[in-house]
Amino acid sequence: MDKITIEAKVDNLNEVLAFVDEKLEANDCPMKVQMQIDVAV
Repeated sequence: MDKITIEAKVDNLNEVLAFVDEKLEANDCPMKVQMQIDVAV
């Protein structure tokens, strides 16, 4: 299991999204689902 520890600030949102998207893409997550998860993040 991969994890990221980062301060909960809006300034860090892009870093978190990049981390999440990298993991989703590595697991062949459909783009529609990936976009929905990004919105939830």
